[in-house]
Order: sequence, then C-alpha cells, then structure tokens
Amino acid sequence: GSAMNGQASQLQEQLKPLGFASIQTANATSAAAQTLIVFSQSVTAATRSTIIDAVKQLYPNLSSQENTQAQYDVTITLGQTPP
Repeated sequence: GSAMNGQASQLQEQLKPLGFASIQTANATSAAAQTLIVFSQSVTAATRSTIIDAVKQLYPNLSSQENTQAQYDVTITLGQTPP
C-alpha cells in the first residue's frame, strides 16, 4: 500500500460519483512502490478505461494488468509515490 493514512478513502470518494458503489478498502500487508490496478476478465474495456482515468488523477504513475484468477472485479493497490 501507500503507507499514507486516508489515501484509500480519498480514492474511494473519487470513484463513487462514477457509479462504483461497492467499494471496500483495506490495508495492504506491505508497501507498494507503484500503484497497481488488477482487473478480472469480466471488467469491460470501457470500465477499465474509466477506472484508470480516475485513478491517474490522483496517482499518475500506475500500471494495470488482468488476472484470470482474480477474487474481485478490480483490485487497486496504492503505491508509495505521493500524488
């Protein structure tokens, strides 16, 4: 994670107006150097683009990938690089 208090809540508030209602936050077990977005196969290209654009507003240095075994539709791990 980012190791910075309140960052997940700030991103959550950024995503809610875009129609993402079921958002859960948690602390990562270790710090991440870069923000990473992991998508399940079920997430459409349009939704991926919307999420990436929203996250980039706060965390411009990010990467994304697809995981065919993903437990959630989208998992975002915030990196340590401050926005």
